Amino acid sequence: MSRFTTECTDSNISVNIPIELKGYEILDVIGKGGFAVVVKAIHKNSKRVCAIKIIDRNELTNSGMLNYLESELRLASRFNHPNIAKVYDIIY
Repeated sequence: MSRFTTECTDSNISVNIPIELKGYEILDVIGKGGFAVVVKAIHKNSKRVCAIKIIDRNELTNSGMLNYLESELRLASRFNHPNIAKVYDIIY
């Protein structure tokens, strides 16, 4: 799989981002933070443009943090409200 690297000068992080990710094609980096990068992507089958948050697993220092994140994402995927970002997929 081809990869490219993005660096965030604000927080000195460097994250490897795949060009393709489980049926999504990565188009551009649109935001960076302390432990994640948000990219613009397109779903290959539906052609839906979306944002994908790629979290650096090294920042998830314990299994409790990972479990918390997983339950937050599963809960968020149940909501359907114009002011809440829709969760379509969780990729490991």
